[in-house]
Amino acid sequence: MKYRHTQQGYVIMIALGLVAVGIFVTALLMQDDTARVVLLVEGILFLFLALIFSTLTIRITDHELIWNFGPIPLIKKRVILSDIISAKAVKTKIIEGWGIHLTRRGWLYNISGRHAVLIEKSDGKTFMLGTDEPEKLVKAIGKAKY
Repeated sequence: MKYRHTQQGYVIMIALGLVAVGIFVTALLMQDDTARVVLLVEGILFLFLALIFSTLTIRITDHELIWNFGPIPLIKKRVILSDIISAKAVKTKIIEGWGIHLTRRGWLYNISGRHAVLIEKSDGKTFMLGTDEPEKLVKAIGKAKY
């Protein structure tokens, strides 16, 4: 393993957890059993999302850049290092937010903060990995490629 770092997503985890608590409280106040069950399922879904987006782990092996969300890597992506032509530290726009979604600069994978590394692949596609140590990640990608 040439590089490994796990970033904690405290704010997103707390926000999703608070939404779940609000949903559970609302469910307890519901008179309709069907609505209560629907709300309980939604609350459980938000707790599950809080768990998934609790961490973002980025690893570099001899041949790949790999990243996954949460303690159980249900959402996991990888790129072969030889497909990467550039990596640079950037700051995301506030509107680009957190989570996994398409932005004007490609896909964004982020759980906290606005620091990221913009990666360009040999096929012209780009994506951003959120990280609280962008310079170290850029350096580790460059070092691993050579």
